[in-house]
Amino acid sequence: MQHIQGEERNQLKIYCLEQMIAPDSFVRAIDFFVDAIDLASFGFKNITLKEEGRPPYHPSVLLKLYFYGYRYGIRSSRKLEREAGLNLEVRWLLCEQVPSARTICSFRKDYAEAFRAIFRKFVFMLKELGLIEGKTIAIDSFKVRAQNSLKNNYNQKKIDRQLEYIDGRINEFEDALDKADSGEEKTKLTQKIETQKTRREKYQSIESELKETGKDQISTTDQDAQSVVLQRGITVVGYNVQGAVDSKHKLITHFDTGGVNDTNALADVAIAVKQVLKVEEMDVLADKGYKSAYKFQRYNTKKCKSCELQPQCTKSKTNGRNIDRSEFADDVIQNNRRVKENSAYYKQRQQLAEHPWGTLKRQRGFDHVLTRGKKNVLGEVSLVFIGYNLSRFIQITEGINAFKELIRGIIALFFLKRTSLKPI
Repeated sequence: MQHIQGEERNQLKIYCLEQMIAPDSFVRAIDFFVDAIDLASFGFKNITLKEEGRPPYHPSVLLKLYFYGYRYGIRSSRKLEREAGLNLEVRWLLCEQVPSARTICSFRKDYAEAFRAIFRKFVFMLKELGLIEGKTIAIDSFKVRAQNSLKNNYNQKKIDRQLEYIDGRINEFEDALDKADSGEEKTKLTQKIETQKTRREKYQSIESELKETGKDQISTTDQDAQSVVLQRGITVVGYNVQGAVDSKHKLITHFDTGGVNDTNALADVAIAVKQVLKVEEMDVLADKGYKSAYKFQRYNTKKCKSCELQPQCTKSKTNGRNIDRSEFADDVIQNNRRVKENSAYYKQRQQLAEHPWGTLKRQRGFDHVLTRGKKNVLGEVSLVFIGYNLSRFIQITEGINAFKELIRGIIALFFLKRTSLKPI
């Protein structure tokens, strides 16, 4: 009896990459999908080349690399470079091309808006294929960490606290300077005072910028990032990404980022989803965090003081009972009644919206972004969501071949529509 034996490392073999890739491998879907995209229409450069100059990589090569990386949780440009040289599937996908980490990183920064446009076009295609229904939409948000630490995030309260501390330290050093005897000690104290004054100027500059912008907070590394509550008691600097998921096949239909929480965000997201899906009506499922700020009208009556039931109604002995009613009270009552009458329907929200976010965070490691600025962050989110929808698409169609046939069919349909609209 002996152990299972491996192959000799020096054994010469003759094979091609095509033989090494399984027929149902996800890279085959990525390859077909990207080749079907009209990259020039989305603003990608280097589609056609000039005769002079160093030859660049075709944008499809880098786009395929990013779709693969974000599908499998490999997002760092240096890690993607390593995958291109070592991973058999990626070597097949890129035809043995190995772009440098700098080229890979620049591509993500330069085409953030193009990634989002591809996502929108993909959603439109899924709607045309009947995989997105647009009847019931679940809206929810998730937080991702930004490339900005809490240390480099400031609000007025934090600035005031730091300025108070700095002024106190300056006073301490000045008092010590008056009592110092040796020249060396005075020199050290003078340097410390200058250091604190430099720090004070920094915070005063941040304070001026905060007042000029009118914001509640400001981040110095990624100025679009904000302090958000990640979990109970855990605050980070990041982005609150709003997303909408269709109920038919749990496909993501829209996303955006805005405030630090979900307050007042529901209407904007819902209207954007209607425009993307081109539907007149739809049911929207959202949790209670999507509340709106509204005014209250206070009602009371003088008869309350003489009412026999006053002790049971209120503890106030002077003003009696006050009833506050919002301007949207009737709508709130109707919504609560709908939720109560259709509790099973409302529970779909958690199944629809939180499932994709959990998959992206836990399985694919998308709990932080690698880019800075809202535009670039949304481009990165586009790559993640395209990878998610693409893998869901293949699962729904039950195979690569069926997926390819549907893509070919929808492209032919678009071509026929385009040619039929040409003037005679």
